[in-house]
Amino acid sequence: MADIGFGSGSHTSGIDERLAGLRATSGAIVTSSRKIRVELLIGLLIVVFSFLLVLMLVNKRSAPITTPTPNETPVASVTEQMGGLLDGEAYVSVSVGAGEYPPEMKEGDTVRVVVVPSVNTDGIARSIKELAVVRSIGKAGDLGIESVVTLHGPESLAVDIADAEKVQLSIVEVAVR
Repeated sequence: MADIGFGSGSHTSGIDERLAGLRATSGAIVTSSRKIRVELLIGLLIVVFSFLLVLMLVNKRSAPITTPTPNETPVASVTEQMGGLLDGEAYVSVSVGAGEYPPEMKEGDTVRVVVVPSVNTDGIARSIKELAVVRSIGKAGDLGIESVVTLHGPESLAVDIADAEKVQLSIVEVAVR
């Protein structure tokens, strides 16, 4: 019977030689000490990178969320400048456009507030009987079309202004400087 490769024949020794050749190590032999050094170096790099990442995350959390721009006044100094409030008083901010307040208006001026109701209501413009004092004037938009004016007046002023579509300010007493 012809040998078809399933028995013990001359070709099995060739297979054993090939398997022995595959099992043998290649020419690039890595010594165990060199392998250990590479693994230690990689481990050290991972530890250092992890430490730096944690350090950056901790510093990012402790940094202030917002920083004042040069044109803004920090909250603490605004509170110091404005002084204390009595019961029934409030600081109210109003966004007023050009022509809705006198251009010469400045901090400390006493103003009368006129509220203009929404177009959807039947109300008419009305003057609020209590006067308010201008505490600060700042720009609201980048184009400078509107200004934010902070007024010191009665608490009811906030409700009257919130109900209005527009607010107009008129100076009734100029601040003494």
